[in-house]
Amino acid sequence: METPPDRGAEERLDEVAALLWAMEHEHVTDPGACCRVCEKLRSLEREVGDHRRSDVERARRSVESYGERLGPV
Repeated sequence: METPPDRGAEERLDEVAALLWAMEHEHVTDPGACCRVCEKLRSLEREVGDHRRSDVERARRSVESYGERLGPV
């Protein structure tokens, strides 16, 4: 194993990935859903190791940007 696991964050990362997939493919996405996903990603940013933090931050910023285009919460 090159890097240690992220203190159980892998399972939560998988959950957020599933939410993002569902938002894109199955559900009508609203700004509130984007805010909830962003909060989950913010929490994960604090939990994951340095090797993943920038990826999680980039994902959060993308979801925030998309939510802003949808309109106010």
